[in-house]
Amino acid sequence: LPDDWSAERLSTIFQLGEVLHFQAGVNTENHAPLRLFVDNCVATPTPDRSSSLQYPFIDFSGCLVDGQLDDATSTFISPRPRPDVLQFAVDAFKFAGDSSNLIYVICHLKVSMADQAPDPLNKACSFNKASNLWAPVEGTRDVCSCCEMRSCGLARHSRRLHAPSRWQGGRARRELPSQFGMSQYAGHLWMVLGLAAIAITGFNSHSLTGLQFIFIGYRLGGGSGEVFLERQMNQIIMSTLTLLLCLPKPNLSISFS
Repeated sequence: LPDDWSAERLSTIFQLGEVLHFQAGVNTENHAPLRLFVDNCVATPTPDRSSSLQYPFIDFSGCLVDGQLDDATSTFISPRPRPDVLQFAVDAFKFAGDSSNLIYVICHLKVSMADQAPDPLNKACSFNKASNLWAPVEGTRDVCSCCEMRSCGLARHSRRLHAPSRWQGGRARRELPSQFGMSQYAGHLWMVLGLAAIAITGFNSHSLTGLQFIFIGYRLGGGSGEVFLERQMNQIIMSTLTLLLCLPKPNLSISFS
């Protein structure tokens, strides 16, 4: 849609630095009033929803996670024009190394009764950089708390890319990584080894080795800041626990008082 949301945009060509305006709606004719939500949206370079290369910019049952990235302005538009319509804006982006420069967006929509209060599985939450908090289009702030935890009940666990890098210049422009490189998996392994070393030896003079492993893994994994480390931490911790079970057990004791 154009900037004023008045009609469908005629051109499908966008330049990096522009803003994409989306509007989702549902026909409620002959139906009880409904409230529409965008559960998730995934960008891919092909029409295939199962493409190994994809970027979820709305995830966790209605969290516009793209808005958390540095210099991003992506947000849900509040207030809604109607309960059965939801608008959102996303900064234009592209997949690095993709010569076709095509982006396909696939969204999963869902509805609830219009008089049903929003909840963690039925919400539209944007990240407000001024307050450093998640804010809902409607409802109380607590419905968005799971966006920060990146776990919202039965929300799907999608495959994620690390955050897009942004080019320097007069306009915010960014490229998404073109593929999952082996360095990302090698980085994950280095971080697992680092956490395991610290867990086994404890925080002492030997912890420096573990911290060095984590730092090496962070750099190899293409980490672009706290977002990457946060997204990987749960998997790293589970992998570390699995690794610890396979290692020789040190003489440990736990006491409770």
